[in-house]
Amino acid sequence: MRQLLLALTLMLLAAAPLMAQQSEQQLLEAYLSEDMSVWKAYIDATEVQQLPADEQLRLLRYEYGFAAAMLSIDKANAKAYIQRFGEHIEQAKPILSEALYNVYMSAYHTFSMRLTMNVFAHGKAIYRYAQAALDADPTEPMAWVAQGNIHFYTPKMMGGDKRKALEEYNKADSLFMLQPDYNTRWELYAERMNRDKCKEYLQIKN
Repeated sequence: MRQLLLALTLMLLAAAPLMAQQSEQQLLEAYLSEDMSVWKAYIDATEVQQLPADEQLRLLRYEYGFAAAMLSIDKANAKAYIQRFGEHIEQAKPILSEALYNVYMSAYHTFSMRLTMNVFAHGKAIYRYAQAALDADPTEPMAWVAQGNIHFYTPKMMGGDKRKALEEYNKADSLFMLQPDYNTRWELYAERMNRDKCKEYLQIKN
């Protein structure tokens, strides 16, 4: 009996990382239904040190999105997730493309600026990393998303430009559509929501 219990315990422990995993479709559906608790459970249950390279890159994609969401829904607890995101960017640098590394670093400084309201500490880095991402690989859709986000969220008096943001989101969209997994990429749907907001602001139909 004791051996059976031990065997069952070991099986459950071995299965725990798999149970913590969520499919791309499940995570996308959670995003579209604004149920970020599913993302939180995935991120909290995942130890980056134990992941193969492809899963580390996958985790970063969701940490990126979740850190942004936390600033809107739970700013008091956002700091820990932003710090974790920043640490994981550096840990994953050897396996990240140069473009994505710079995209994530631009995002990290964006989140840090929003958290601390310290424009002087992070403002230049946001622009520098975003431009470096585009220079590194102009076929990376997230590099165009980074540019679009800058022009979308920056106030007009400080260089924001919804029309330019729309052009950059359109470019990102066309590049996303070339990827085989585009229909399960939450980043595509986020880009499209911002693109629609640009059209609404500019009073553009379709």
